[in-house]
Amino acid sequence: MKHTLLKKIFILFLLISILPILIFGARIILVAHGFMSEMALKYYIPQQYINQLFYSMVKESIIYIIYIIIIVVIVSIFFAGSIVNPIYALNKAVKRIKDGEYGYKVPINTNDELQELGESLNEMSEKLRYTIEELRNENIKRKVYVDILVHDLSNLITLIGGFSDILLEEETDPAKKRGLGIIRRNCDRIQEIVQTTSRLSKLDEKKKLNFVKISLKDVIEKVVDDFSNKLKEKNMIVVVRGENIEIDANNIIDTVFSNLISNAIKYSPAKTVVTVHIKIMSDIVRIDIIDKGEGVLDKYKEVIFERFLRGKKTGVKGTGLGLAIVKTIVDMHHGKVWVENAEGGGAAFVVELPIFVVELPIIQKESIDPPSQKGYSSQNR
Repeated sequence: MKHTLLKKIFILFLLISILPILIFGARIILVAHGFMSEMALKYYIPQQYINQLFYSMVKESIIYIIYIIIIVVIVSIFFAGSIVNPIYALNKAVKRIKDGEYGYKVPINTNDELQELGESLNEMSEKLRYTIEELRNENIKRKVYVDILVHDLSNLITLIGGFSDILLEEETDPAKKRGLGIIRRNCDRIQEIVQTTSRLSKLDEKKKLNFVKISLKDVIEKVVDDFSNKLKEKNMIVVVRGENIEIDANNIIDTVFSNLISNAIKYSPAKTVVTVHIKIMSDIVRIDIIDKGEGVLDKYKEVIFERFLRGKKTGVKGTGLGLAIVKTIVDMHHGKVWVENAEGGGAAFVVELPIFVVELPIIQKESIDPPSQKGYSSQNR
């Protein structure tokens, strides 16, 4: 950038300075030649003498023009440098601030508007450094407060839940047992809120994840296995279809599929099928998790990924953080997540992840296990 701008200003200054000199100089020489020719005819001066005088004048003019050009070149270099160097220094300062060197000051002493711009940039850089330090300190405090809150609340919830379990075992009165059951369930709900809040807070603190090679389909099938009991309770199955591929990801990626498959099971009627499609599309891998529930209204399709905001899902447990965690993890993998209307009813949650993958052999399953035996099946298309 520095050399390009320098050349432009240098050439512009040369054109502005030299072209008028060349044009007027040529014009003066032509006028002088015409005047000398007229004088020669009028006073009978030999043409050879006039030509000799004219050539001498042209030679002297060329020498003076060369001197002028040299002076203009030197002045142009100095003039262009006096403009370009401060601009280059400003550009360098902006890049260093962008790279995280907050508080960097640009040294400009030109006593003009460029110096005023530099001073404004220095002031902004210093304020930015101060603001970043304040944010870091606040972030450290927030982390400490969250850790203390999670630790103390977890201990209290465990204590309350433990005593509730003891009382439930000893109580025989149905009304009291029902009340204790409500206490026990709400203890579990509070524990879920505390744990998901803590996990989301820790995710926000991470700027970069460590990636390893993972088998995407194996991860999804293990997640499905974790929900075997829930699937048996609702007499449902989860069908996993697609190729078994390896992708670069962090092990926390299983949380994405755990949350989405859990939601699909929650919101689907009993005796239905949840389908997981794994598709390779150009430079991405797309995972569709399709349920047979009521679907998601258009007005909720974006807000459900925000913290503590949920669609109208009455009667279903949840903290409103599950999909926020999903979006956070997918964003940290440089991917995308959204929800669509599934064909035939229900919702289709779509996850797209960058694909730097090595295809593995396709695993063929002999048959689909009935819901009463295993809870999920895996098929390949």
